[in-house]
Amino acid sequence: MFSCKKKATSSQIEETLAIHFTSQNTDLQPFCHPFRSSDYGDGSPPKTLVELQMMHLSSIIRTKLTWYEKTKDETIRNKWKEEALEQTLLTKKQIDYVLNELEYYDSIRDGSMEMSAVDGVWQSDELIPIDMKESLIVCVKSLENIPESEQDWHPGTNKQILDLVHPSLFCFVHQMTRVIHDKNRIIDVHNALEHTSDGEVIDINAVLSSKNKGQKFSDDDYTRSNAYQWLPAEFNVSKDGQVAIESYINNLHPIENKKLYRLIEQICERFIPLFNKVLTDLIHNETKENRILVSSYKWYDYSKPGDDDDDNNDPDRHFRSIILPDIGEFQMPSPTTSSVDLRGRKLQIIVKLANIILTPENPKYPGGVWHVEGMENEHIVCTGIFYYFSSNITQSDLQFRTVISEPNYEQYDDYGVRKVYGLNDRAPLNQMLGEIITKENRCIAFPNIYQHRVAPFELKDPTQSGQRKILVFFWLIQLFVYYLLLMFHLNNLIGWSILYVQYLHLIVYH
Repeated sequence: MFSCKKKATSSQIEETLAIHFTSQNTDLQPFCHPFRSSDYGDGSPPKTLVELQMMHLSSIIRTKLTWYEKTKDETIRNKWKEEALEQTLLTKKQIDYVLNELEYYDSIRDGSMEMSAVDGVWQSDELIPIDMKESLIVCVKSLENIPESEQDWHPGTNKQILDLVHPSLFCFVHQMTRVIHDKNRIIDVHNALEHTSDGEVIDINAVLSSKNKGQKFSDDDYTRSNAYQWLPAEFNVSKDGQVAIESYINNLHPIENKKLYRLIEQICERFIPLFNKVLTDLIHNETKENRILVSSYKWYDYSKPGDDDDDNNDPDRHFRSIILPDIGEFQMPSPTTSSVDLRGRKLQIIVKLANIILTPENPKYPGGVWHVEGMENEHIVCTGIFYYFSSNITQSDLQFRTVISEPNYEQYDDYGVRKVYGLNDRAPLNQMLGEIITKENRCIAFPNIYQHRVAPFELKDPTQSGQRKILVFFWLIQLFVYYLLLMFHLNNLIGWSILYVQYLHLIVYH
């Protein structure tokens, strides 16, 4: 589920977003998030099966190399149309809509950045220079080349996902984390280790209760945690787009991994334009309508004498033909009047590094589970992933689906709902949006309102090992900031045995 906060004053919006938009963006609403839904089935309006099929056709075309050039070739365009008529159930009108819509997707491309096969998800295969990628591969080796007994295998993955840097390891723990009350004290990535004995343990939940007056959360609220929270680092993005990390990255030693810190800065710098695209779409897509608008009262033909709404209980109704809602003519969307620009901001970002490792003894990855990133108290808005290394594995996809609202339909008309939307009675209110090929060098960024999972893949050559490596950025919004000093004695398994500093940005609801 996802929700957007209601209309707020400009001061409330500023405090909620925790970034200062340029003048043309002062009327922006808070970003949507996947939690805190108020009603059953609160989500995006469901799409018809026809629209989903049209989206699938569009995604197939846009996975072709230089599709934006080929769509201008009338011969190729006609060939696509003929193939679609033969291989799909779409009509000529619906296929023409898809082909005409490609002009829009072409118009919003920005250099190597383009809308992916899933609307709202952006991608680029040329965002990170090859030499920068190769330097990352070398720097990460120090995190990979450790004794087997010290490796951090992700729980429940049958030793297939190796976490190199993960926010759940040594995260914030309630009544164990020390808090520094002096907001004027400057603690950064360079001096973090000098303040390991400062601060005091406080009852964070009591503090939040005093700040969140009027908001009630039960202990069994599955969307948020009162005991744990991932810890972000602060990334300073200058007005010209350069990135500097200003606080320690959780579980990444700032001295021993100094070169890796710099590489993460440089890679994040190149992700900022991609994040801008995702966030701009996120604030505008709230009012974006589906391609096909549906009226449940027009599914059946009541033109025969005596036909009326009383036929809802007619058993013969299930044998009538459904009049499927159809698409109109394609209209080029108006240019957006406002956009999000993260330059000149201080961003809170959680960093993750992980490898999927397959062996001849363990050759098939069964796929991940459907999830959104983090919990409500982490308030992650969007995610960026850099797929920087793949070896000896079959095609790997990242699948997306969205929560939908309950469709409007006449009483007891589960047949019509199934035919129009493909939804069965009592089935979960989710719809597949598509999937993206996650090949080496690809960068993707997507909003956290979508659920996603890694599709299954396996070894190409079952006699040899294979790997896929990723660097992940979780971008979040700070609503209310506390500077926390986290005290843990890290063991020698990761090469250093000292106390270290962390920051936590706790969310206060208004």
